[in-house]
Amino acid sequence: IEAQVAMCKELAEKEGCLVDNRFIYVDRGVSGATTDRPAFQQMMRDMEREGFPDIILCKDDKRLFRDELEAGRIIDQIWGRGIQIKYCLHSFGDPRESIEQWYLQRQFHLFAELERKRKAAETHAHQEQNAKAGFSNGGIPPYGYRKKVVGIIGEAGNRKQKVKWEIDPKEAKAVEIAFQMFLSGNGCKVIADYLTQLGYRSRQDSSMNKQTIAEWFRQPYVFTGCLVWNVRDKDKRKRPKSEWVITPDAHQAIISMEQGDRAYEMMQRFKGRGKAPRRKKYLLSGLLNCRECNAAFIINSDHKRQQYYYTCGTRKRKCGDCSNRLWLDKNKVESQLMSHIRSEILEPDFLERYFQRMLKKSSQKVSQNQSEQNQLAKKKEKYESKIDHWLELLGEGRINQEKLLNKIAVAENELKIIDDSISKSTVETLQALPSFDQFRQKLGLALKENEEVRKTTLHALVQKIMVNVEGKLEVYFSVPCRDDGIHRYGGPNPGICSVLLYFNLAIRFS
Repeated sequence: IEAQVAMCKELAEKEGCLVDNRFIYVDRGVSGATTDRPAFQQMMRDMEREGFPDIILCKDDKRLFRDELEAGRIIDQIWGRGIQIKYCLHSFGDPRESIEQWYLQRQFHLFAELERKRKAAETHAHQEQNAKAGFSNGGIPPYGYRKKVVGIIGEAGNRKQKVKWEIDPKEAKAVEIAFQMFLSGNGCKVIADYLTQLGYRSRQDSSMNKQTIAEWFRQPYVFTGCLVWNVRDKDKRKRPKSEWVITPDAHQAIISMEQGDRAYEMMQRFKGRGKAPRRKKYLLSGLLNCRECNAAFIINSDHKRQQYYYTCGTRKRKCGDCSNRLWLDKNKVESQLMSHIRSEILEPDFLERYFQRMLKKSSQKVSQNQSEQNQLAKKKEKYESKIDHWLELLGEGRINQEKLLNKIAVAENELKIIDDSISKSTVETLQALPSFDQFRQKLGLALKENEEVRKTTLHALVQKIMVNVEGKLEVYFSVPCRDDGIHRYGGPNPGICSVLLYFNLAIRFS
């Protein structure tokens, strides 16, 4: 990374640019396979603020993206903001300047993704062979074991270091006791408490945890002396047992294979017996979002003092940096929102006036859309004519075949973009002014019902609420205007089904 930063600074000097050290973004030890990286996301947020530099420098395109779909979308977004991207190792420019420029850059993105996937497949295959040979592919050894480095002679006669696991005598005794108790009918909480009483501690030097103990019984084969690999996929989801790689006699066993099989079968029978997921009991849970980092606002509660606040989830979980430090008093913000709904949405003639404005804007949009459709149709006809002409030349063999095929490929890609634009540019017109009287009546009654009905009604009415750092709340409503959906408010099956959402409106309040 230090070398990459040095390369970028050297390029800046060559281009006559001044590097602003406040805007050096480093994702150390994070895969470039996705743009969901802390520093990259911070860079995208900083672009929206004043004072961001005019040029982004990086070693090559792969330092920004390795996913072809993400790359095309975000590069257009960056250049669209008037920010240039310059690379140390190649000279791609603005992909919007020409079809050829766009095509070459997208080919590079596709190659980078292919290279990444090939490397991932190769690494996976090497790890599989390593696991089948009984060696660890890294990570922390399971409880009861510790790392043991062993030397082996490779095929070329060179000496390599591999990692195996050996028993940790103190921890292994705890594992042995846990399996004996579990197979005798004791639960994970009882086992965890008993081990804590005996003086055993977790790897984090805390009391033994029932979730950790339960995981021992879900994957017991490692304690039978087997090297177990490929248990979870790249998203940490557990794979079926048939996909696990289980290599017997890879290290010394703590329990017998019979004990391991019985423990696994018992845990499989317990699967799905857990408690039903707890319903979110707060009125605005799932609706409030931070304008700065787009994270959901979550409840911060003190039941003893009866204090409840909505706060930015990023700051609450301390998983990232966010400048939104607001604590929204639960009762006050819910009361204010309900008050605004009654004074705005339920006010006589408010929706009628708003809908009339939407009708006017809709008709203007239809005219504009028709003009765009005509331009796209002419552009499409032009490219189709070019392709037909090139195909004739190809049949006659009067021009270089490879050069002509490249031109046809570029034109066909452009036609696809045009067809996508045509399909997306269709505008649904608002034909008539619906009756809002029944809607206001049903909505008013539902908002006076019990907490569950009020919450269901509010979540059907409000799309989202964006919370700004200065305390303003932007409330985005989805107002259903057809009678066949309104009666579903507060009914036996609360919520609106198959409702035509004619328009959205945003209301701000502090």
